[in-house]
Amino acid sequence: MLIEVEANPVCQTVLLQVQRIFCRCVRTGKVPEVFGDQAPKAKLPAVTVVDPTASNAWAEYAAVFARTCAVHAKHESARAVLKALAPEDAKEAAGHGLCTQALPGGHDQLRVRGAGRPACACPVAPSVSSPAR
Repeated sequence: MLIEVEANPVCQTVLLQVQRIFCRCVRTGKVPEVFGDQAPKAKLPAVTVVDPTASNAWAEYAAVFARTCAVHAKHESARAVLKALAPEDAKEAAGHGLCTQALPGGHDQLRVRGAGRPACACPVAPSVSSPAR
């Protein structure tokens, strides 16, 4: 995408001046200085690399993470398919132990019903559940 703007003569003049100063520094070997200010300081110190293999907590949670990666990917895939199966104009849908509600901003809330879980706000009726496409 190309955006055309009018040339700013003040910026062009300053840019040419700074280029001349830089070229002079290259020719003379002088280190360039920041124009009118101090050089910015590094915000982060050097990166520290650690070896957490001696940590039992690290080992425990690394194992949990490794076990649940594939399950998480399956979960996100199922969520996307369920969202696609519900009509876009549906505010609520419930069925087969799931309840989904359309939230402002285009997000959907998907919850599991029953088995000690809090009840869904959407009613459970055949007329509300979305048909498969």
